[in-house]
Amino acid sequence: MKSGFAAAIIEWQAQHGRHDLPWQREPVDPYCVWLSEMMLQQTQVVIVIPYFERFIACFPTIQKLATAQPDQVMALWSGLGYYRRAQYLHAAAKLIIDDYGGTMPDHVDGLMRLPGIGRSTAGAIVSLAWNRPAPMLDSNAKRVLCRHQAVSEDSGKILWQTAQDHVPCHDARAYTQGLMDLGSMICGARAPLCPNCPVGATCKAWNSNSIGDYPKRKSLRARKLVEVFWGVAVNSAHSCIWLQKRPLHGIWAGLWSFPDFSNEKESKRWLYEIGSPHRPVVQSYPAKDHKLTHRHLRIYPAVAKVNSGTGVGAFADEGWIHVADLANLALPAPVRVLCDELLGSVNTGCCG
Repeated sequence: MKSGFAAAIIEWQAQHGRHDLPWQREPVDPYCVWLSEMMLQQTQVVIVIPYFERFIACFPTIQKLATAQPDQVMALWSGLGYYRRAQYLHAAAKLIIDDYGGTMPDHVDGLMRLPGIGRSTAGAIVSLAWNRPAPMLDSNAKRVLCRHQAVSEDSGKILWQTAQDHVPCHDARAYTQGLMDLGSMICGARAPLCPNCPVGATCKAWNSNSIGDYPKRKSLRARKLVEVFWGVAVNSAHSCIWLQKRPLHGIWAGLWSFPDFSNEKESKRWLYEIGSPHRPVVQSYPAKDHKLTHRHLRIYPAVAKVNSGTGVGAFADEGWIHVADLANLALPAPVRVLCDELLGSVNTGCCG
């Protein structure tokens, strides 16, 4: 039995929703749905699609993903941000092979035992992959329900109960996709198109002219300004650049980056040492700003062209990396941009 709310969304989704996303192709593959849901966390569909296509081309099955090297996985995630999602995805694939015989759990409780999958993501996967009723509360669904019921985003129990009450016994896939589409296409965070909403007649916020009050936004924590000083050593003769792998915790965990220092003097000292016995000319590049969720990085690159190094091309924890190998490394966006400037275009590669 469908509520009027669910029936209206399902009807709207059939006419106006998205039906041609790459993870919607028939027959629906639960692995593709899971991958898309992980990529879509805090990331827009239009950004995710090319990453999804490249990722699935390299790792078309859970088995392929589980046996991949971490650097291969992270390289294909490079630029998408929130890199812990890729680490969770890789770890979960291994767990599925080892503990579930290579088959994804098809119920919420089982999915929630996998790294990186919470209640909402599990509900979305169950609905979209197997067309079974399960509530979910991604950011789009939460916004729709908050406005429709005129409740605060902090009202977790109320929202989850509302989400549960509206999930239909049948057509769960169409309903869940429709709820996400409605939040993205009509009930947007800014300038919602309320006259076009299929559930506008029963929307409490719309009918009380208080749509702008929901969902009540949490006060945003100011980004902390962090100054980073990079030592960037380039060997143009061998088309290589010195990189090191970051620790498995903190900013850009497990990604490849330039050595960073607490001040410019230290970064230049390092460049003089790596350029020894010839003292290289060190150029200070203009500061580059890069914003993360809770940090505002102000990056000061000191760049030197040195004669040492041969471009080992081996993926150790640090060393000279040839330009041809950069495409197969997971590089934070600002690192990739600077590599582009210094060595030419560096594209994200496949898993070879």
